[in-house]
Amino acid sequence: MARPSSDGIRDDDDRLGPGIERAFSARQRHLQGQHFTRADVADLISALCVRTASDRVLDPACGTGAILLRARSRLRWLGAPPANASAQLAGVELDATVADAARENLPASRVRTADFLAPDGKARATAGPFDAIVGNPPYVRQELIRPGHKVALAGALRFRLSRRSDLHVRFWPRAMELLREGGRLGFLTSNTWLDAEYGEPLRHWLGTRYRIVAVIESEVETWFDDARVRTLITIIEKTDPAAAPAARMVRLASRIDQIVGPAITGDDRL
Repeated sequence: MARPSSDGIRDDDDRLGPGIERAFSARQRHLQGQHFTRADVADLISALCVRTASDRVLDPACGTGAILLRARSRLRWLGAPPANASAQLAGVELDATVADAARENLPASRVRTADFLAPDGKARATAGPFDAIVGNPPYVRQELIRPGHKVALAGALRFRLSRRSDLHVRFWPRAMELLREGGRLGFLTSNTWLDAEYGEPLRHWLGTRYRIVAVIESEVETWFDDARVRTLITIIEKTDPAAAPAARMVRLASRIDQIVGPAITGDDRL
C-alpha cells in the first residue's frame, strides 16, 4: 500500500511530473506530444494490465514515471516485496531531462534515455519479455513528424503502417514484440485511430492477432486539460482472438477518480 508522507504525497505518487510539466510551454508539449498522466488514470491502466506480484512491467515512453509508480503500487498490493516491485519496472524516455526525473522517482528501477522507436533497436535492449506494457505514447500528429524520421520509422517496423499514422501508432507493434504470450498492453492514446483511415491497418492487425480486452472512453471528463484530442484507454492481451471473448467498448459515466477512489486516497484496493 502506498502510504502518504507528512506532506500528503504518497511514495508512489509522481512528485516531479507537475513541476516538469509547468517548465514546458503548452506549445512545447504539443509539438513533442508530452501530456503527463494523472495518477487515477495510471491506476486504472495498471489494474487491468498488472495481474500478479511477479509481473515485469515496461513503459516505452515513461515520462517522469507516473504510470510506473502506480504499477509499483499495484505490484506491492499484489504481494511483491517493495525492493522486488521496484526492480520489476523498466522505462524508456527520449527526453533526457524527463528521464532524469523518472530515475529520481524510481531509483531502484531501470530507466533508459533512448528512442523506443529507434531503427537500430538499441532502445529495446532492456531484456524482455514483459508481463505488462503500459504507457502514454507521445501525441504527435503525422504532420509534425519530420519526413526523414517518418521514413526511418516506417522502414524499421515489421508491421506495415500508413505513413499518415500519428506517432503513437508506431509504438504498438514494437511494444507487442516485447510482450510475453498471455501478457497485457495498456495504452492511453488519442481516439482517432478507431475511425480514421490511417488506423485501419492497426485495427485489422490488432483484431486478427490479439484479444482486445476493452476500449475505454469517458463520457464525463477529459484526461488531459490541454490535449487537443479526445483520449481513450485500450487494453490488449497477447492471446489468440479466436479463443477469447469479444472486445468490450466501455464508456465511463463517472469520473475515474470516483471509480478508483480508494487507490487515490492511499488504500490501493484495485
